[in-house]
This record gives sequence, structure tokens and C-alpha cells, in this order.
Amino acid sequence: MTKREALEIINNQYHLRLNNYNTTFSNINGSVPLWWFEPASEKFEFDFNLVLNNNRNNTLYYFCIPEGEIRNPREIFYVRQDNGLLQLKININSYNFTDNYSGFNFRNYLREAIHY
Repeated sequence: MTKREALEIINNQYHLRLNNYNTTFSNINGSVPLWWFEPASEKFEFDFNLVLNNNRNNTLYYFCIPEGEIRNPREIFYVRQDNGLLQLKININSYNFTDNYSGFNFRNYLREAIHY
């Protein structure tokens, strides 16, 4: 599934305005069973919307971390040295939605699990 398709499903069903700029999206990585994404730390300056696609059970997981909830993401998450982006990896086999590097748990920010 593409990011555009996922956003269309969520926006139509829940009357939201998620777009490329305010949302980070990940499919399951092709090599390892992870959702792997690399947002810029600036994404956390506003509501941080995250959509994870599990094409194994046809479910989109929509998370929203409110603006200001994470004040300095560079102190919490792993920062890539080559490009300065945050690197987050969430194991798909655990529905705790916990980042492998930092241990940050996204579960409390889950707004919807959408079956398609």
C-alpha cells in the first residue's frame, strides 16, 4: 500500500486531514519484520501523525502524538549520524508498538486500527 492510499482511507473514514507533510508512514520492511521509518525531529513540533500498514492482516494503525508531548525527540530516539534523521524501528510481532532502540512505547497514542 502506498502512503497516499493509506491517507485516503483514514481521511475518508474519519474526516481527518492527514497529508505528506504532517504524517509519517511505514509499510512492513521487506527484509525484516519491522516498521522502519526515519522522520525529521521537526515533525514533533506539531501533532506527529504516524500510520503503520500491516499488509499481513490488512490493518492500518493510526497514531497521533500531540504537539509538545515530546519536547526533544533527539534525546529519546536514535539519531542517524549520516543525515541527522531519527531512526525508529517497531517489531511487527509485538503489538506493544515499542521502538527497538529507545524503548519508547507508541501504544498510548494509538487512535485507530482500521481494517481494509
